[in-house]
Amino acid sequence: MKRTEFVVWLNDTNVSPRVIRDHVSRINRLERVFSSLFGESFSLENEYAKDQCKYLFSLLKKRGSKLKQKRYDNINLPIGKPTMGSIRYSLRAYCRFLEKRYKVG
Repeated sequence: MKRTEFVVWLNDTNVSPRVIRDHVSRINRLERVFSSLFGESFSLENEYAKDQCKYLFSLLKKRGSKLKQKRYDNINLPIGKPTMGSIRYSLRAYCRFLEKRYKVG
């Protein structure tokens, strides 16, 4: 994750400091979880370049039920809980950042 640039971009879009910290924390968590599932070479930037993170969004929709169906063991996400909506929201914000800042894809 391009943490510093993401924080600056969020700040420039008038997001409160608390929400900025929440977004950064959730994006870090997603990268850790997906790196453990898909390998160390995983990055959100690469996923965005491939398909604008559509595959990741498909895994996270319906509170992560697809992750449960695929039987990923020991995944550190709140599958089936409302908090998954917040995680998707943070991923959406990061994708907007990548779109605006880097014009990837």
